[in-house]
Amino acid sequence: MMKWITSGALSLVFSLLFFTAQAGGISPTELKMDKIMNTYAIKMKAAFLEKNDQKTMDMIKSASQEAGTQINQMKSEIEQWAKALKGMKGPEKEAFEKRYAEKPYFKTIFTLMLDPAVSQRLQANPALAKALEDGNAAFPNFKSREESNIEEESSEGDQE
Repeated sequence: MMKWITSGALSLVFSLLFFTAQAGGISPTELKMDKIMNTYAIKMKAAFLEKNDQKTMDMIKSASQEAGTQINQMKSEIEQWAKALKGMKGPEKEAFEKRYAEKPYFKTIFTLMLDPAVSQRLQANPALAKALEDGNAAFPNFKSREESNIEEESSEGDQE
């Protein structure tokens, strides 16, 4: 009974957040990406809190595969969302950029990557660094511009 109540309460909270977000101009795709990335960031933080490097590598692989699979399942939806984002102008674009910069998962991920202890572990264990690099390959926006599989349309302002 308690499980049903908890599940129902979580559904209600998610529904309220969903409708509030839509009223605030946040797309359902952005909400889905936020959920995926929040989960990923939490799992990555847990991975680097683990002191055993092999367990850390396993946790990185698992978190990356899970998030990558979910993102790949949303590929067409993300592409449509990206097109809509590229069309944003003025206050709408500024609001999106501000909101996106304040996403808690960015703070978690950047805090991890800038943590001297994490940097030392990555330098000391090339296999751990490789596991992180391999995990990042699941996310097209984490790749270098040369390797990215996201096609961007060039605008007149981008041409040199």
